[in-house]
Amino acid sequence: MRRYRAVRHFIRRSWLALLAVTSVLTLGACDTGPRQAGAAAVVGNTQISVDSLQREFNWLLKNVPEAEQLRAEKALGRITSNSLAARIRHELITDTAARLGLRADPGEVDTLLGRLGGETEAAKRLLTTPGLARERIEDMLLLRAIGDHYVDRLSVRVTGTLISQEEPGSSARQRAVELGKRMAATPGAAAELAERGDQRLPDELTLSELIGTDREVLAQTPLFSVEPGTVVVMRPSPQNGSLWLVALVEDRTETQGDSDRSYPDEVLAQIGLQMLRPAAERLGVTVSPRYGVWDEAGMVILNDEEHAQNHLFQANGVERQ
Repeated sequence: MRRYRAVRHFIRRSWLALLAVTSVLTLGACDTGPRQAGAAAVVGNTQISVDSLQREFNWLLKNVPEAEQLRAEKALGRITSNSLAARIRHELITDTAARLGLRADPGEVDTLLGRLGGETEAAKRLLTTPGLARERIEDMLLLRAIGDHYVDRLSVRVTGTLISQEEPGSSARQRAVELGKRMAATPGAAAELAERGDQRLPDELTLSELIGTDREVLAQTPLFSVEPGTVVVMRPSPQNGSLWLVALVEDRTETQGDSDRSYPDEVLAQIGLQMLRPAAERLGVTVSPRYGVWDEAGMVILNDEEHAQNHLFQANGVERQ
């Protein structure tokens, strides 16, 4: 496995990303759970209880300064939704890593905990409890290991386009979603429909070859993790809110992969995050409505489906492989 660098920078970015989630949820709603009473979420046969989430919330409220800022903004629910999403991702990471035979190096975990000041200080930085700090760091390392496993193996054949321009009466987002729906409804006309976008995508995309190019952001999208016959509609870069991707994944190829090339840790982690999707589909993820809805494209929890910025549509007449 490649040696991971810039660990503290990666952790800092991950911590800030937790606060950046825009969904505003509350603990005080009255729904009783997805399939089991007292469950905040269920992943496969694993229940994530409301009580455990409440304990984590209470500890953060007492010990993390950022919680007071969120209280002032009346956005404490961000902590809850982020904590629950991290718990869900942990189950998916554990399943995926086990299938691939990957594990986090205990010595590396200890080193990172030490750099962060121990479990209590790490918990404050990672927005969790001391008892879960080690688990969160292990998950970060495993995400990068999962990305490292796949980065040199995957390529896809797509029919797609980028959309960045508004049209009279339609925003770039509206254009993208409408085009994605039409592409899913008539996949045989995907090439013709893609011409309605602003910039056609190459028909063949190789995951590793995107990294370090101006198309690197595509490596961190669901394009390489969804089943063929799926239309992906999403903003590939949160920093460029006007740019949208619309693509029908026609085929996906996985090879042995034997490159010695090194890749940025954060890119590997984002690839790893996307490669949790097969586990999510196989196990099933159900979130209690009190916390929102699970976004299968972004692998996060949203306030409701109206806030979704990512969409996956199954093409009519195309069976999942």
